[in-house]
Amino acid sequence: MAKINVKKNHKLGLEQALKDAEQLALMLADRFDAKYQWKGNKLEFHRTGVKGFLDVTEDTLEVNVELSLLMRPFKAVVEREIHNYFEKELR
Repeated sequence: MAKINVKKNHKLGLEQALKDAEQLALMLADRFDAKYQWKGNKLEFHRTGVKGFLDVTEDTLEVNVELSLLMRPFKAVVEREIHNYFEKELR
């Protein structure tokens, strides 16, 4: 199992960070056929071969993803997409 962990600081505040996380979840659901649910300020997501969460706080966003053996070759692509999203959204 391949794991990805990315944690970034932000200055969005909790309310805006939660809204942005919801937009990210909608994009993931559409693009990758992923299912998600909120548990407090933690967005948990999954699809075949992938599971993880996005933890939202007042000043940080942390993504943890586990990729199955079959999805392992896509680790670099997934990690790059996460970094690109954070760079674009967390200025």
